[in-house]
Amino acid sequence: MGLVLLAGAAAEEPRKLPDTPKLTEAVRRGWLRGQIVSGRIAFRGTRLGSMNDAAKSDGREERMGIHITPQEFTVRYEMLSPEEEFLLEITGSDQIHVRRTAKGDSRLVPVDFRQSADEPLRLTVGPEEDEQAHSSPSLWHLLITRPEVCRQHLVPLLQVLDEQWDLSTTAEQVEASLLRAAAEGDLPDPRRWADLVEQLGDERYARREAADRELRALGRVVLTYLDGLDPSRLDAEQHYRVQRIVMMLSASIENDTPPQIASWMAGDPAVWLALLSRDDESTRRLAAQRLGALLGKPVAFDPAADPATRAGQIEQLRSQILGHIK
Repeated sequence: MGLVLLAGAAAEEPRKLPDTPKLTEAVRRGWLRGQIVSGRIAFRGTRLGSMNDAAKSDGREERMGIHITPQEFTVRYEMLSPEEEFLLEITGSDQIHVRRTAKGDSRLVPVDFRQSADEPLRLTVGPEEDEQAHSSPSLWHLLITRPEVCRQHLVPLLQVLDEQWDLSTTAEQVEASLLRAAAEGDLPDPRRWADLVEQLGDERYARREAADRELRALGRVVLTYLDGLDPSRLDAEQHYRVQRIVMMLSASIENDTPPQIASWMAGDPAVWLALLSRDDESTRRLAAQRLGALLGKPVAFDPAADPATRAGQIEQLRSQILGHIK
């Protein structure tokens, strides 16, 4: 898994957050409670029923509609002012669309964030003729791989949904945990993972069970590896067991914590590829070592080289090793 950059644009400082009193009131009254679980936003309510509300004054207009039953979760909120439009749509608690667009002569930077079930998260920043568009398997991947874009645009937007979310700080803690583990020599062993997957197809039941238990015990660090296996290269028993292990490791009902996130992301080459771009040389050096360990061979990257040389080396790695990641 990794992040995909679809287009490019210059970053710009974010404007002040939209004034959304009706949405804030709905959160305060328990209609909406946000969580981040396995890198994806999930909403729930502490009450059932329907609520429709609207307000209009001084050129500003708000419209709010909520419908929550044991089987259905639907929210639509709109705020329109002379300077901007803000939209929040939630369907089924985990399908989310947040959009902020400029009106009139406003210099507001447009932002569009979408989360759909079983699809990558999508973030678009900037006007249509000069937009940045990103795709990522999780919110944490997005924050680690595109920290500045997220700090300027995505984090403030999501804080409208829950003012207690301190996503940039959490991402910094995750990165620190990743680097600390790498510095301590806690490196992944993809060759061992491959051996265990092979053992899942052993003719002896006890051997299959032992491999199954060991993969589960490794935790979320193996999740990206298992999720990326080619099903056509697995026999029926291996495929069945890998699917079950991935489901178990992915399942969570609790808010993500920095240690959990770091454990999961430690096995993802896309994360370490992104850290090759950090300003600190020691960070780049650790990232190169970790990426090499995941790939099973040293990577062609010089952490001490000048910025232009490093950028070229990163692009070569991107195309050679992770060609689907831009």
